[in-house]
Amino acid sequence: MAAAEYAQKNIRVNAIAPTTCDTPMVRDLMRSMALTEEMCTAANAQPGMVQPEDVAAAAAFLLSDDARFITGHTLPVDAGTLSRMLNARDGTAVQP
Repeated sequence: MAAAEYAQKNIRVNAIAPTTCDTPMVRDLMRSMALTEEMCTAANAQPGMVQPEDVAAAAAFLLSDDARFITGHTLPVDAGTLSRMLNARDGTAVQP
């Protein structure tokens, strides 16, 4: 794993995993496929679409000294989508 391999050199290895992000490319795709924002964000626990600024803020955090001991992780910027997976017991589970 790269995080373990490079940790001694003070190199942190992390990833950001956003859900559908509001970009011109995504909006064009939505239009071409006749998809609504509601359809594209139905799995989100929080309403709305992730904004590019949300992903940038996550990247800024991971690059900051506040995250100096975080390595080898994936930070979901997914509006809570992972919290609604198949094992949810509150009836909000998202089906594949």
